[in-house]
Amino acid sequence: MSGFKSYKIRDGVHLPSEKFKENWDSIFGKKPKKPKKETMKKEDENVLNALADLNTNDLMGLIEKGKNKEAISVGVKMGLTKKDVEKTIKDYAKATKEG
Repeated sequence: MSGFKSYKIRDGVHLPSEKFKENWDSIFGKKPKKPKKETMKKEDENVLNALADLNTNDLMGLIEKGKNKEAISVGVKMGLTKKDVEKTIKDYAKATKEG
C-alpha cells in the first residue's frame, strides 16, 4: 500500500492535518509517468542540418571578414563555447598564412 493510507498513527492521539495528508501524498504517493521521448523524424533532421550549415557559413563568413568579436558572439548564441570559436579563428588564421 502506498501513499497516505500506509501511514499509521502510533498513539491514536495525534491526527494528521489535511495539509499533512497532501504533503505526505505529494512525497510518497504515486507520481505520474513521464512521457517517452519521441525520436526525430528524418525531415526534422534534414532541417536541423540545413540550419547548422547556414549558421556555420555565417560564422565562417564573419571570421573571413576579420570580424572576430561578432563571430564569437554568433558562435556563443549558436551554443558553441567561446574557446571553440577562438580555436576556429586561430586555425583559420594559420591556414590562410600557410596557404
